[in-house]
Amino acid sequence: MTSMWMVQNDDGRYLGWSEEFDTFEFMDNNAGYAFNHDNAVHYIRACGGHLVEMVPAKAKVPVNQEEADVLEKAKNPRYRPSVAITSYSNGHGGALQGNDLEDRLIRAYVNGYTVVEPKKYNVKVPHTTDGTYYTKVSAGIGTAYRAANHQETQQFTMAEIKHYGLEDCEREEINTEDSDGVD
Repeated sequence: MTSMWMVQNDDGRYLGWSEEFDTFEFMDNNAGYAFNHDNAVHYIRACGGHLVEMVPAKAKVPVNQEEADVLEKAKNPRYRPSVAITSYSNGHGGALQGNDLEDRLIRAYVNGYTVVEPKKYNVKVPHTTDGTYYTKVSAGIGTAYRAANHQETQQFTMAEIKHYGLEDCEREEINTEDSDGVD
C-alpha cells in the first residue's frame, strides 16, 4: 500500500494550494493536497511544519441486526464494551469457534459496521427425489414440497442450518430479489 503524506503546521493547518495567490500556503480547511514523502520533506524545510501520514479508513465490518444491537449496547457508558461483546460471543458459540466471533465484533466496534441480513437457503431433504425441503415447525424441523419453498418457514440462515444439524444437506440460496434476505 502506498502511503500519502501531508504537511501540517503547529496550529493543525495543512499545506494546500492557493489558486488566488498561485502558491502553497497553510489553510484552515484540508485542501486535500497530498505529497509523496520526498516532496513533503521538501515543503517542511521550505515552509515549516511537520509530516503527517494519511492512513486510509478501515473497512466496515458486516454484522447482523442482533450483533448490531450488542454493539450499540457496548457503546452505552453503563456497560464495559469488552464484557458486552465477550458475553454475547460466549453465548453464541464464540469460544468454540476460536473466538472468531468475538474478534469480528471487536473489529466492528472499533472500525465501524454495516448491518446486513444473512443469506437464506432452502435445504433439501436427503435421499428424496420428489423435491422435498425442510421447513421450520414449532417442534423443530419438518418437511415440505418444493412448490412452497419461498415461504419464510422454509428459509434457513447458516446459523439455523448449523443449529438443526443440516450442514451436510444440499441447499439452494434464496434469490435476494425474491425474498427479504440480502448478503
